[in-house]
Amino acid sequence: IITILSSIIFFITFFSIDKFKDGDIIKYNKVYDFFYAEKEIRESYFATHNNSDIWGNQSNSDRDYYSKYLTSKEYLHFFLIYLFSFILDYEIFLSLINFLFAFTFLQVLHAYNVNLFISSLLIFTNYYVLILYFSMERLKIGIIILLILFFYLIKNKKNFKKLIFLGLVTSCLAHLQMAIVFISHYF
Repeated sequence: IITILSSIIFFITFFSIDKFKDGDIIKYNKVYDFFYAEKEIRESYFATHNNSDIWGNQSNSDRDYYSKYLTSKEYLHFFLIYLFSFILDYEIFLSLINFLFAFTFLQVLHAYNVNLFISSLLIFTNYYVLILYFSMERLKIGIIILLILFFYLIKNKKNFKKLIFLGLVTSCLAHLQMAIVFISHYF
């Protein structure tokens, strides 16, 4: 049932991406498509456009393009979209990320014995979860890392302190805002 519910999220994402005309998803799609473009197209962009990002970097690298349009310095999201842009369309990439998010979220809720009806309502109707599907891609990747870690720690109680530290640091590499979770865990 968890796989079926997550697959529904996959298909909702896949068929609704092209309906968005504004917002963060457009920026993420633009950067993803830039990495997918041929090298000559990327180089011609840097030759004709002001390429400095908000930090003043002007090295004409894919990383600088990423930080210019997403105003971000996080590394894990950059690495993921750079890598997957060569093998998947953005629609499939985002749909798979949303499938993974819904799947791990439902697995963690199931591990805590949350009623499946309540879990379903949460992934289909909760405003903050819906925003994660389409607007907060970097934060979603950080949350996925934490959810995978929580699910693993629920099942296996060994090496809790080492794994929680590793998971929190890795999630911070996906989105700096995850540092709030990191700091609050140790306080």
